[in-house]
Amino acid sequence: HVINASHPSGLFSTRFAMAVDTSALSITSIDILRLDMSAERELGTFIRERARGEGALAKDITVICWAMGRWIEVAIQRSQFWCAVETEFGTPGARSKSLQRKKKRKAPGDEENGSQEGQTRKWTRKQLLPHIGRTSMELVSEDVELRFEWKIRFDWTGEVDSSIAANARLPRHCTFLPFPSLRE
Repeated sequence: HVINASHPSGLFSTRFAMAVDTSALSITSIDILRLDMSAERELGTFIRERARGEGALAKDITVICWAMGRWIEVAIQRSQFWCAVETEFGTPGARSKSLQRKKKRKAPGDEENGSQEGQTRKWTRKQLLPHIGRTSMELVSEDVELRFEWKIRFDWTGEVDSSIAANARLPRHCTFLPFPSLRE
């Protein structure tokens, strides 16, 4: 069987071949013929290992397909996050506008702005596509450099195990004001 699998958004597609021994009711081989480059690093390693492996956990098409579905689901969420971070904080001008909006939201009696905070923006396929396989993003200003990482891994069942981290790098000659002691 040659199977084509894709996401309705067009952000993911793959093609794989599965050979079945009908007399033994078992899968004899699974070959990944094509996998999107954006999925190769995270998903490709896992599904190829499962497709080639031996033993009880090998050639399990349900785990492979589950992992594909979960990868694209989480990869789209991650891509939406990267789009939001880039839009809100990607440039000095965007950071300034974001801070101004935040100050407006804190204004007393401003309930309308508070309700906007919970709204989710709809990103287009064109906006999401460049970020779909992205695992990190750096934001740099004259004062600090921030690096965000979001890597997708899988447990033995094909379920996603996200690894999320953030690191900051400050200038070499950075002075901090001392914190007042708790007794004062």
